Amino acid sequence: MGKTSVSAFMATHPHIDTIKVKGRGQKSIDNFVAWVKDTYPQISNLY
Repeated sequence: MGKTSVSAFMATHPHIDTIKVKGRGQKSIDNFVAWVKDTYPQISNLY
């Protein structure tokens, strides 16, 4: 999921606590995970 998709889902479903990251290179995964942790600290399961 991209940043825009995550933002949209979190706006409508703020109780989401798990996101599975797929289909990206390692650098992109690292950047995305860092962004999610900074932007949505309530997401506790990120893999």
